[in-house]
Amino acid sequence: VTTNVFERVARSGLLGLTQAEVNTKLPALAGETESAWVADSVSNSINRGTPILKVFADWWTGGKLVADTSWYNESATEFILMDAEDLNGLALIVNSGLDNFAGKTVKLGGNITVNEVSASILNQWEIGQNVPQVGFEPIGTAARPFAGSFDGQGYTLSGIYVSSSAPHVGLFGITVAGSIVKDVKIVDSYFEQPEVSSAKYIGSVVGELRGDMSQVYSSAIVVSSGSNVGGLIGRTNASGEVMTLSE
Repeated sequence: VTTNVFERVARSGLLGLTQAEVNTKLPALAGETESAWVADSVSNSINRGTPILKVFADWWTGGKLVADTSWYNESATEFILMDAEDLNGLALIVNSGLDNFAGKTVKLGGNITVNEVSASILNQWEIGQNVPQVGFEPIGTAARPFAGSFDGQGYTLSGIYVSSSAPHVGLFGITVAGSIVKDVKIVDSYFEQPEVSSAKYIGSVVGELRGDMSQVYSSAIVVSSGSNVGGLIGRTNASGEVMTLSE
C-alpha cells in the first residue's frame, strides 16, 4: 500500500537498517531527526522489525493500514480519491513532507464515508463516548501545509472525527496562497479541540485558509474553547477569493 513512500525512503539508504545504523544516516533524509523514528512494534509487520518513520507507524492500527497511498504517483499531476483510506493517504503524504501537491489537483471520485454515523452516535461523540478507534488526520500542518487544488466535484464527505489539542484542525489543517478547496460537502462529522492553551485555528473545512475556497458546504459540529474558531474556516489569511460558502 505504501510502496511509493517506502521507495523514497529506500533511495535514501535507510530502509532495513537497525536503529543504530539509522541514527548515523539520518542526514540522508532531510528534515528528520532521531525522534522521527520508532521501533516496528506492531508484530514486526510494518517494516519487518526494523525502525520505521513515526508518521507511518501512526497510521497503523491493530495491524490494519488505514491510509492508502497506492493512488499516488510522484510524476502525475491529477489524482482521484475513492475511499476513506485514500483520503487518509492524502494526509499522510502531505503531513510527512513527501508532496505538498503544488501545481497538482486532487479530486474526489465519489462520496466518502470515513465512519458510519447516526444522530445518536454524533451525540455520543460530543460527550466523548463511542468515538471511532481510528480518527482522521487533518491535511496539512503549519510546517507542511497543503499547496494544491482539491476539487470535491460536488461529492460529500461524512463521518469525519477529529479530536486534537494541536492547532490547525479541519478537513485541511492549513492551506497556502495559490491553493484552492472547492465543491465539497461535509456532513455528520465532528471536529474538536480540548481545552488547552494551544487550541486555535479550527474549522470543519480549513483550520487556517491562506488560499482560495469556493462552493463548500458543512453541517459538521465544531467545538473549541480556543481562538480563531469557525464553522467552515477557523481563520482566513486568504490572498485570493472565498465565496459561495454555507453551513
